[in-house]
Amino acid sequence: MKATLTSKGQITIPIAIREKLGLKPGDQIEFDENATILVGRRVVNPAEWSETLADWRHAAGEALAGHPWSDVSVAELIDDLRGGPADSAAAVSGSQP
Repeated sequence: MKATLTSKGQITIPIAIREKLGLKPGDQIEFDENATILVGRRVVNPAEWSETLADWRHAAGEALAGHPWSDVSVAELIDDLRGGPADSAAAVSGSQP
């Protein structure tokens, strides 16, 4: 995809890229001046990011409500998925329980 630089140093980001990245008017793009190629990244607003994470946590909490794993720690969940504790003495020594 190509864009042409104007005499004022401006470019128009093609709509396909704007849509893919969710860019909208007012969004900021940060350029990596140390890169050997032109690299631009959307600047994420910390407040928007926090709000998105809070929304995700809320949705995940609702989805897990009443599920057997809702009150299980991550370590316990991983052990359950693996079929037992990964760091047990049997696992470390290689013997069968």
